[in-house]
Amino acid sequence: MTSDSKLDGVELPEIVALRRKWVEAATASDVAAAAALVTDDVVLVYTDGRCVSGKEEMKTTLAKYWATFDAEPKFTAEKTIVVDKWAVEVSRVDRTLTPLKTGREVHSQFRSLIVAARQPDGAWKISRILLLPG
Repeated sequence: MTSDSKLDGVELPEIVALRRKWVEAATASDVAAAAALVTDDVVLVYTDGRCVSGKEEMKTTLAKYWATFDAEPKFTAEKTIVVDKWAVEVSRVDRTLTPLKTGREVHSQFRSLIVAARQPDGAWKISRILLLPG
């Protein structure tokens, strides 16, 4: 079965909650909270093509990143499709990065494609994150 994220104007609550928790973890620079939201085999692909594979590598990468930058992302979901145990969400992301050394804010916009997998206990976890230019 395929469905849109908005059913009569209401987004799928589980996917909305997962996105909200991800944003909260990023805003708080909380590696442990972010790691709790992803599968062990998570893959993160950056806009420049760099790729991070696995939860442990992601934790290391995020720890380094968040030790350098304060990040404030704002996700605006554009489309979510759910098929069986998979949810794919495309969002526009407006992000403010503040390098901790300079304090000079940098604003950027890009799109994200996040694939979430329903776990055997019914919870959703992020399995793939692709960050796309513009």
